[in-house]
Amino acid sequence: MRSSRVFIEKHPNGGAGTESTVRTGGFLHLMMRCGLGLTLTWAAACRPSAPAQPPLPHSAVLVVIDTLRADRIGPAGTPAPNLARRAGRAALFENAEATAPFTMPSIASLMTGLYPDRTGVIAHVPGAGLRTPAGWTLAEAARAAGLTTGAVIANPWLSRASSGFARGFDVFLGNRDGAGLPKHADARTVTDAALALLEQWRGRRFFLWVHYFDPHMPYRPPADNAAAVGAPPGGSRVVEDFASSGRDLTSLYAGAGYSAQELAATRLLYDGEVNYVDAQLERLRQGLDSVGATPTTVTVVVSDHGESLGEHGLFFAHDFTVYEELTHVALMMSGPSIAPGRRQQPVSLIDVAPTLCRLLGLSCRADVDGSDLLADPGGAPPDRAIFAAGTPLRERGARFAGLSVPGTDGRWSMVRRGNHKLVEIPTPSGSRFELYDLGSDALELTNAFADPAQATTARELGALLEDWHGRMSRSRPAPAPPDATATEEDERTLRSLGYLE
Repeated sequence: MRSSRVFIEKHPNGGAGTESTVRTGGFLHLMMRCGLGLTLTWAAACRPSAPAQPPLPHSAVLVVIDTLRADRIGPAGTPAPNLARRAGRAALFENAEATAPFTMPSIASLMTGLYPDRTGVIAHVPGAGLRTPAGWTLAEAARAAGLTTGAVIANPWLSRASSGFARGFDVFLGNRDGAGLPKHADARTVTDAALALLEQWRGRRFFLWVHYFDPHMPYRPPADNAAAVGAPPGGSRVVEDFASSGRDLTSLYAGAGYSAQELAATRLLYDGEVNYVDAQLERLRQGLDSVGATPTTVTVVVSDHGESLGEHGLFFAHDFTVYEELTHVALMMSGPSIAPGRRQQPVSLIDVAPTLCRLLGLSCRADVDGSDLLADPGGAPPDRAIFAAGTPLRERGARFAGLSVPGTDGRWSMVRRGNHKLVEIPTPSGSRFELYDLGSDALELTNAFADPAQATTARELGALLEDWHGRMSRSRPAPAPPDATATEEDERTLRSLGYLE
């Protein structure tokens, strides 16, 4: 079965500091401490000549759809029709970039407004996480402001007790053993748990993080959602090989040994997973309506990174490169005082936290790298540069030919300013550079780095990227001490996600 029933029971004598239980699949998990008696003081403009400011919204829902490509929320007819309709009523950031092409660094940026290097979360290795960076996370700031905070997380790497991503959450339901959700929690299970929390939180201010995982390999959408996008009902050999014990991820990620028909079928299965999450996200929207929270809730829908479906020689994977299929992410915001419309300026995941901090009236850290996306009606300045970096070369696991230098200095990286994007690819003989004009070459097919007409742009972007690397290296915190809970289970999780053979 794809789903498990999840529901929450509040203890009859509940009050400040009481505990609640979550039941899923017939077992009990002690999961929650909740505070009552929360109040909100509305802010009003104090200048007689200025128009009255709208009251701060009560709550926020941050929806993260793991591995969702930005091009899957395009016009109606794409695999995500509900998201396409929602985009038409939201502030849609059409040029949003991830800070990394894999989960933990990107989520660290979402929760702090910092580039991953400044949080120390730059790789998926046992024990890595957001445990030690100083300064409040978004959830910690929300809780300090009196909001009830909760998270429903279907990504097993984020769900680890040692990951640190539970910081600031009164309720943190993950899909690791004992964390409150079934091990293979799908979109329906996640939505059920989120809806149960919303029902319990009627009348409260809240910050809720909902993290769907289904578009991540292996793609196995429910039959109805597979059929909706024309995916084969029997799955694909690519997906079955990914899940096998004797798999060869290096060959699989290169698409080696598979027919064009098998690769096309696997792309459709990815779309089927997107379609499944899209349907469940509509249920979540209806749940907000049913508890009366929609008029006073800011909703953010974002992806942590994309997925390569054959572009640039990489199939059904991420984290290696920083091409747009991996770094271009979905980002939309809706709610009180947020004007709908398409926004073209390049933005980053580091911008989400400072934006929510202002919208919710939170007292957040001041040393962020991001900017408030909605504070300036004119948008971000046209000369703003944003950055991203990939994964370091792993000692074990799948190999990608373009990743050849070990250590942090071997990561692919990129800088984007306007439509121009410079990619740096370290090699044993020195860095190689690629320059693209995304306005005319959105698929990054023509490297213009050697074009004399682009020499000034290439030089300026190269200087910006070199300066960024220096700043990140100087501000990177010391590695966290080993955590006793980072055991063989972490390695099994890495393997299940395709990061290890």
